[in-house]
Amino acid sequence: MKISNPPSRFAVRIRRTDFVLDVGGGSSPHPRADVVCDKFPLDNTHRGGALKLYKKQKFVKADGERLPFKDKEFDYVFCCHVLEHVENPDVFLNEISRVGKRGYLETPSLVGEYLIPKKSHKWAVLELDKKIV
Repeated sequence: MKISNPPSRFAVRIRRTDFVLDVGGGSSPHPRADVVCDKFPLDNTHRGGALKLYKKQKFVKADGERLPFKDKEFDYVFCCHVLEHVENPDVFLNEISRVGKRGYLETPSLVGEYLIPKKSHKWAVLELDKKIV
């Protein structure tokens, strides 16, 4: 596994021919994504606005812990600010690894979680609770 730290999700190298998935694209899907999936298309509780899609993007309602795609179906998978909302992070990470060959994962900073914790951020709040005794 090769790990790097690009300055943003827009600075990754994706070939023109790559088939791209955005898991939980919400109100800000990656413009390069061919498919955008979201578990709650009508619920904006965990995102900054209504679900958005670009003209060429296909929408699939799906739970990130049980993605309806074949193994390695996507050349690239984006997942930005979703992991902290899922019930089973290990299952979720295994699923996005299963359907994608490469990808970009972004989560909130730990400093931000300490300074401004959000109740909707499941694992971050749990980790903070464990450390504050």
